[in-house]
Amino acid sequence: MRNNLLSIVVPFYNEEWNILILLNEFQTFASKYNFELIFVDDWSIDNTKKIFNEIKSNYNFLKVISYERNKWYWWAILTWLKESTWDILSWMHSDLQTDTKYIFDAYDKYIALNKDKILIKWNRKQRKLSQVIFSNTMWIICSLVFFKKLFEINAQPKVFHRNLYNLFNNPPTDFSLDLYLLVLAKKNGYTIENIDVNFIDRRYWVSKWNTTFKSRYKTILRTIKYIFKLKSWKK
Repeated sequence: MRNNLLSIVVPFYNEEWNILILLNEFQTFASKYNFELIFVDDWSIDNTKKIFNEIKSNYNFLKVISYERNKWYWWAILTWLKESTWDILSWMHSDLQTDTKYIFDAYDKYIALNKDKILIKWNRKQRKLSQVIFSNTMWIICSLVFFKKLFEINAQPKVFHRNLYNLFNNPPTDFSLDLYLLVLAKKNGYTIENIDVNFIDRRYWVSKWNTTFKSRYKTILRTIKYIFKLKSWKK
């Protein structure tokens, strides 16, 4: 490993109530860990950009970016993983459904295992039955198609070395990015380790994509289509 500093990308879309809560949580770890926190405003229509401008100089570990048009959540992740500074990379949601301390638990595990070819991700506990059914259906299908165990595919965050990111080749810019990352890791001999985390309801607002059966159904169909696209992928 070249160095052990951590870059964390957190996209926001209309999550203004979560910004200062997240910052305060990360602040508690600033004395122990060397990390950069990259907050990306994906053209929110609430006060996210205004708050970013007010707080951007208050934290030496924080970078903030605001787009002038909506470029979608996963596009923001991919762009700022590339622009990040350090060798250990991660991304996570801004919805406060898991405590930020778990990202540093994942980082500690990554460092303790002392391997470049390893990916650490979360295993979400205490989820609603409908969420468990959806997730389990997806990972069972993926595992059968790829003949590899791909468990809790969309769990956040994922912690990995930049060497894995450097293997990205035309990655998807939607929720399939999680699947892409795991398949890429498996195909290139990476070990995937899990950390159990408590998963809670959102404190503010609602999910932007899985609020109805129809939206989940569309996500399932889109993901299954992408699974078979990846199946023929030679990388």
